[in-house]
Amino acid sequence: MSATTSPERESFDDRALECPVCVSFLVEPLTLDCGHSFCRACLLQSTRLAPDGRCCPVCRAVVSIRDPATHACDARLGDRVRAAVAADLYAARVAADAATIAEVLESTARVLPIFACSPGTAVGRPVALHFYEPRYKTLVRRAWEGNRLFAFTDRPPRPGVDAVVVHIEQARFLRDGRANVVGVGVAAIVLRDVWVEDNTGGLSVTSMPRNPAWLPAPPARRTSAGADDQRCAAQRCACALM
Repeated sequence: MSATTSPERESFDDRALECPVCVSFLVEPLTLDCGHSFCRACLLQSTRLAPDGRCCPVCRAVVSIRDPATHACDARLGDRVRAAVAADLYAARVAADAATIAEVLESTARVLPIFACSPGTAVGRPVALHFYEPRYKTLVRRAWEGNRLFAFTDRPPRPGVDAVVVHIEQARFLRDGRANVVGVGVAAIVLRDVWVEDNTGGLSVTSMPRNPAWLPAPPARRTSAGADDQRCAAQRCACALM
C-alpha cells in the first residue's frame, strides 16, 4: 500500500481528503460510484486479486472502474489535495505511488496466467470464451489490465506441456466479475516453470518467455465490447460456459 510517513501525518489533518486504505492524503484520487475515494495505487493493490469483481474496500459496493492503473483521476478532488498539502510532500508521494504502480504492473507482466480446457486452441485460431470460475475471473481481469495475454492449454498445466498464447481483443465484464472474451492465438509455447499463485483461488501461472517477438504493444485505449450473453463461438468449451 502507499507508504505513510510521520511528517505526512503531522502536516495533514483533513479527513475529507484522506484515503481510507493508506490513511494519508489522496494521490491521484479515484472516486467510485458509491462516493468513496482512494489513491490510485491503493485501489489497484487492494482489489487486484478480487475474483468476484472489484468491490469498494469501505462499503463493498461493486466498482465499475475496470482499470485503476489508467482510469482518469478525480481532478477536482486532486486539486483540493494539492492545495492542502505541502508541494514537496505531495511530490514525494506521487513518486512513491508511481513506483508502486509500476511494480504491480511489472510483476503481472512477468507471468502468463494459464487457462486449461480441452480441446485447447491453435495459433491463428479465434477464441471466444465465457469465464466464470473465480480463478479465471482473476485471470481475465489481470490480463485485460496488463498485456492482454494468457496461456491456453488443453491439459492440466505442468512443465513441458504445450500451450498457445492468446491475445485478448475484446472483453465484456459482468457485474459479478464474469467475463466474455474474444481473442486469437498468437504463439505456440512450451510451459516451463508452472506454479499456483497465492490468493487467486488456484490460478496456475508460468513465466513469460524472454523478449517474445509476438508480444503486442500496450493498448492505447482500453475498451470493453461484446454481448453479455456471448458464449464460446469459435470453440465450445464446457468448463468455460455458464
